Amino acid sequence: MAGLTISETAREAGVGVETIRYYQRIGLMTPPPRPAGGGVRRYTQADLSRLRFIRAAKDLGFTLREIRFLLDPENQRSADCTEMKELAEAKLEHLRRNIQRLTSMCRVLEQLAEGCPGCGPLDICTLWNHLQSGGNHDPTTSSGSVHSRMPGL
Repeated sequence: MAGLTISETAREAGVGVETIRYYQRIGLMTPPPRPAGGGVRRYTQADLSRLRFIRAAKDLGFTLREIRFLLDPENQRSADCTEMKELAEAKLEHLRRNIQRLTSMCRVLEQLAEGCPGCGPLDICTLWNHLQSGGNHDPTTSSGSVHSRMPGL
């Protein structure tokens, strides 16, 4: 029998079976026809190539919406390398902003973790005080009051 089962396709593409089903539900992929008289649907090499394209684009940070745009046959006919380069540069800038934001988050968490004694009441915990203040607490200090306590802590 020609073609791959959904599990074989998923394994070959490096995705989960549920991922394939999700892509079918949202229209990124068309499910293969069900064989007459029942049986197992079979996926083609074109289906596998499409899944690999989607996975590669996701690995580069493209959203499913952006991937849908890239896979649209109308866009493929009218697009050229200039547009692809612009798309890549825009994605790169977006990723650089995210890296800056994540680096800043790491610095604050490092300060909060370093300032926390690791034991004792929550009112001396730098992380707790920072969160209680909505992020306006200086992570280098450990004083502050606790306005409420969660049961079990």
